Amino acid sequence: MAKATKHATTIIGDFDGGNITIKFGRSHAKTPRYVQGASHLHIRILYDEKIAHEFLMPPENEQVVLPLPSVGLPENVEVFDVRSNVSLYRKSISLENLYKFVISSMVGNGLRFSIELTSNLNLKMLSVELRLSDETIFAFGRLEQIKVEGTTFHYRGSLDLACLIRIGPSQLVRLFVFQRPTDCCSYVSANNVGVVGYVDISQSSAVAGWIGSFSESVPYSVTLWINGTAAATMIADNPRPDVSAIGIASQNCGFSFMEKAIGAIPIGSSVTVSVGQAPSLHLLNCPLEIAD
Repeated sequence: MAKATKHATTIIGDFDGGNITIKFGRSHAKTPRYVQGASHLHIRILYDEKIAHEFLMPPENEQVVLPLPSVGLPENVEVFDVRSNVSLYRKSISLENLYKFVISSMVGNGLRFSIELTSNLNLKMLSVELRLSDETIFAFGRLEQIKVEGTTFHYRGSLDLACLIRIGPSQLVRLFVFQRPTDCCSYVSANNVGVVGYVDISQSSAVAGWIGSFSESVPYSVTLWINGTAAATMIADNPRPDVSAIGIASQNCGFSFMEKAIGAIPIGSSVTVSVGQAPSLHLLNCPLEIAD
């Protein structure tokens, strides 16, 4: 009878570009065993108690590289030997152990927040959110890895504003990574948010909304883009008393691109309204597709 070979498992701490590496190291302390008549290990990988991967592991293999879930890091990873019904390895992954974030800049223009982060985790991108104290999502987006310095990884990206609130002098926001909270938080104020806008109506006959500032009572220019082409520009100075509820300084901040001025917008067209003539500085709730 062939002598049983015992294996232990470890999870390498470096998650490279969204993959997790499971390394099978020879040991005399743990199961599983290659038993007589079984030439492969039957391995099951669980992320947060759910089966993520299951495969047969040849005896000569010492490690396997597997993709992480698309939503990001699981809270628990378990390696399970199906034949012997033994849990080989279980690890809780906490943000406190993997992430050490520093917000080096958070500058809001009312449409987006630019954020730079450093971490000791090697992923190609981070899915992040800024949430208010009641966990309402305030801004969200992805940060791309831009630089590596030894074991420190730098990320940068823009977060889109997700909700409209009365910000006032100061509002605490906390950083979430892959929908999980971190200890990283900062404050945002009405003074550094600046311009905010929203598209209320998107129809073939009209595209309308509003744009204003928390601190300045001035009208702003907006441009309507249809399928990526500028169609019209106007000053947003129509009465919109309803937006004063979130603290916009001027009630005359509405705009309406009407059919009689620009013609009917074809059904299925993609429309965007931007600040001035910069298509990247689009208002909230767009781009939109014309459905009727």
